[in-house]
Amino acid sequence: MRDGGLLFLILATAVPLRICGADEKPTRPVPAVQKKAVQKKAVQKKAVPVPLRVFPPRPGLQNTVDPQPQQSAAGLVLADRKLVVRLRRARAALKALKFTEAIGALQSLLDGPEDGAFFIDSEKRSGLRSIKLEAEQLLGTMPPAGRKVYELQYGLPAQQMLEAAVEVGNIARLADVSRRHFHTRAGFEATYLLGASHLDHGQPLVAALCFERLRMNSNDRHRRHSMLCLKSAIAWSIAGMQQTAQDRLIELKQADPDFTFSRAGRRIRLFNDEKQAVKWLKSLIGPLARRSPGIAVEWPMLRGNASRTASSSGQGPMLDAVWTASTSSWDVEGDDAPFFDGTVNVSLQIEELAHDFQKHKQAAIPGPNPLVVGNIVLARTVDRLRAFDLASGELRWETLGDTALEQLRNGTVPPLPGDRGSLLDPLLLQRIFTDSTYGSLSADGEMVFCIEGLGYSSTSTSNVFAVSRSQAAHPLATKTHNRLVAYSIRTGKAIWEKGGPADGSPTELTGHFFLGPPLPLAHKSYCLAESAGQIRLVVLDSKTGQVEWTQPLHSVPSNITRNERRAKSGLSPSYKDGVLICPTGAGIVIALDVVTRRLMWSYRYREPENTDPRSRMRAMAMARIAAQRRGGSTTVSNPTGQWIDSLATVVDGRVILTPRDSDELFCVNLMDGSLDWKKPRGSRLYVAGVHDGKLLLVGSQQVELLRVDDGDAVWPEPIKLPLLSGRGLITGNQFHVPLSTAAVTTINLKSGRIIASQKSVGGIVHGNLVCSGGHIISQGIDSLVCFKQSKPPTVTTSSK
Repeated sequence: MRDGGLLFLILATAVPLRICGADEKPTRPVPAVQKKAVQKKAVQKKAVPVPLRVFPPRPGLQNTVDPQPQQSAAGLVLADRKLVVRLRRARAALKALKFTEAIGALQSLLDGPEDGAFFIDSEKRSGLRSIKLEAEQLLGTMPPAGRKVYELQYGLPAQQMLEAAVEVGNIARLADVSRRHFHTRAGFEATYLLGASHLDHGQPLVAALCFERLRMNSNDRHRRHSMLCLKSAIAWSIAGMQQTAQDRLIELKQADPDFTFSRAGRRIRLFNDEKQAVKWLKSLIGPLARRSPGIAVEWPMLRGNASRTASSSGQGPMLDAVWTASTSSWDVEGDDAPFFDGTVNVSLQIEELAHDFQKHKQAAIPGPNPLVVGNIVLARTVDRLRAFDLASGELRWETLGDTALEQLRNGTVPPLPGDRGSLLDPLLLQRIFTDSTYGSLSADGEMVFCIEGLGYSSTSTSNVFAVSRSQAAHPLATKTHNRLVAYSIRTGKAIWEKGGPADGSPTELTGHFFLGPPLPLAHKSYCLAESAGQIRLVVLDSKTGQVEWTQPLHSVPSNITRNERRAKSGLSPSYKDGVLICPTGAGIVIALDVVTRRLMWSYRYREPENTDPRSRMRAMAMARIAAQRRGGSTTVSNPTGQWIDSLATVVDGRVILTPRDSDELFCVNLMDGSLDWKKPRGSRLYVAGVHDGKLLLVGSQQVELLRVDDGDAVWPEPIKLPLLSGRGLITGNQFHVPLSTAAVTTINLKSGRIIASQKSVGGIVHGNLVCSGGHIISQGIDSLVCFKQSKPPTVTTSSK
């Protein structure tokens, strides 16, 4: 830890360029703040309370930003009424100049473990704002006498917290000082160091927000205004927001035209012409250009990395398998299967389901996605989790089989209404094709995380798996809870688990339904879970499973057992530049600043759920009737009638949203959640990744490339293909996509042309592809296959 602390001190006390103004001393852990005389006093902007931004769906793209929209109580989670009353009393005390009383109440709000929202207009119940942000801003608007009282009360404890954080190099403790005591001198220093550290560690957006927070809201901003403007401009420029960077540079020039700073022992002066401000800055920061999505060495989560933009190096697969393993070896035979007549081969049943998809011109894309960590391949099978050696395919370990499936196999489950002969197909349909919560995994290098204890009910099989009170305890019914389990990748031993029934042992997170695997990030696991009508962000210590902190995100009117789509969406956060993007599967996406734990913005892409039970039942009945008339099933059981995952893709300061509960594609701004553009989903199924800052989208029979800034097509028209059979793989400038014809087609992403198409040996239909260690892994509907990477393809076909 001492080594980490030393590294932190080296990095956190200087911008990567070692740009240091005359008013700071970067060699000290906590730089002493000295006043700097300026010849021209800066025009300070008045701090304006910023509401929590919520963007409702709009028919067009004009006037999409609504800073204070009408919002019902079923939207973002409201703060406890006692906290709102405390806030009102603090306001009254400030108005009466009772500073001690007001400060105590406001500080208690900042010290609270969770943030919440309150209505700006309580009578009309409109306009939502963060209660912690409001408390912080009220402290900042106090007159000098009130600020002096605040410094006397909390300045020393904040300084002690700051010194302890710097001594051990603990970013989380530094953020705690900034979050709880921003308006103390120590809070200023903590926020300043936090911004510098984020800039050093390649998180320019959250660094810019730190500097902006100081520039706009700190009462001590005049002490370092020039350097704040410069560092804010650098952060905005690296984050790709050149106009904002230029605004900060012009503000700096106007406030302090003779400002100089040191770089590599030389004094640097500002630009002369304001029109050349950005060009001057770019020449200054040089190689600190915004980094492109990384090349994945391993594949520890769906789409490779936290921003869901990873690609691989090398070429496509040599379609001669190195090894093959079954993922459907749950065969049921004779007398051991009282629910079935004769012998049932599960692999054959799965193939028949896939043929049924193809018969209806639908892509049979498997739900489970393999991971590769080191020399281990991790894969979900029909009833368990298995680990294989990457080179040889040897089974390293496997978990115990699913209890409910075992009960189904040996006939110990109690009777269910409906035709028992139809029981297996809906179970396999969900396990193999539609339940992303079951099929998705994530890993942190030491442990792999998965969701267990899931039921099998769905709208299309409600006659078999009813969720009435009398059947809620049935082992095959969807429950209001499940379990998040962490297994050692090396041994397969269960290290810890969270969840389980609320009436069981009184442990943490009982009664919670985890909506998908966690996002592992810096020794923490960020999970989305639902309990008691709330969707929450739950942050766990990855090694121990201990709860670090939680934050309510959204209130939902319907129980998870009544929303099969959300239960099976495999919801997991995405992360980039210090911002955590949390899909809820309930019509809204929420972003948080991970370090300060503040709610940054929310984007609502569809209206809230209808809470009237009769209307909901009527809508479900109509959907079922419509599906029967089409000769198919509802979108809950039809993966090609919706996006196959709801993961947010973060690229170039924008967030691409593909919610499973929407039939549109959205692009919103990473900083404030405002809508940049949106498009109908059409036949698109998933985001395959990002290439050269462009978005690769795949449909059931097509591939297309879109520009992220405006959503326009890069290629003249989409590339038409036979039915897909899995997720493709980006390697360099190529995209390899598996087809139902047992071929893998390679597309050149620069030219938008098909350059090769290879048939597999033995007619194996490939599934979801991932690449690591010179191997390509394919998880199909009933098997896991490993291939070597090939040389550059030489077999050419037509251009389309």
